[in-house]
Amino acid sequence: GMWHTVMVEGWWKTTWRQKLLGLGTGIWQPWTTPLTMPKHGGVIFTAAHNEYLQWLVEHGILGLFLLTGYLATALLRLWQGGSDGQALLLLAMTMLSVAMTNFPWTWFHSIARPPECLTCKKPLVSLPGQPKHPAECHCEVPQARPTEPYYVGSPALNAMSLVLAILVEAF
Repeated sequence: GMWHTVMVEGWWKTTWRQKLLGLGTGIWQPWTTPLTMPKHGGVIFTAAHNEYLQWLVEHGILGLFLLTGYLATALLRLWQGGSDGQALLLLAMTMLSVAMTNFPWTWFHSIARPPECLTCKKPLVSLPGQPKHPAECHCEVPQARPTEPYYVGSPALNAMSLVLAILVEAF
């Protein structure tokens, strides 16, 4: 899958400094696109859908170590917080489990949309050497107009993350 492609063909081939310190916040999509598009039907993955893997790539081993240390400290504080803290511990453990297949800590981010044709209002997205999709512009001389980006994120999970962070600090 996508995670295997990114780790084996990408991350393992980086320098030791990049492995230790990461490639940079927000680099996931631009860095993984050339790795994943050819092997996954042209799909662009805007996020890893696994917070830990994305932190490893973006912030390195050191960043992942600091994140897990913070999470372990928060879980310990909740465990020691009596029955209320232990109830919140269940919520925290649920969110940590969700983070394995989703991205509850990633705030909203934008995805650039391809320009649209002024004439037919269809996107100009075809890749060189690839046949055009029926939903794409087929005008002989398309005139591009810029578009607004897509915004993605999970407001419910972001709100849960914020509430949990506040509650952890209360204990």
